[in-house]
Amino acid sequence: MRVYIVEYRHYNRSVAGWVSKLSQEGYTTIQAAQAYVESRANEPSKQTEFYYQALPLEEYYIHEVMIREA
Repeated sequence: MRVYIVEYRHYNRSVAGWVSKLSQEGYTTIQAAQAYVESRANEPSKQTEFYYQALPLEEYYIHEVMIREA
């Protein structure tokens, strides 16, 4: 089974580095993950299937994760 996790990254000038946050939910399809990203208030634009850019220092990555069942 595959799930899709969304990572939001932004550059934080106060720590002079990138800060990431991962979504608390996984999505069962890439389309569901993309719909979540596209619904964000900062209106990110699609660069690739797995990468969106909102502002020059704000990004969204969609990570595909394999869940192995025992």
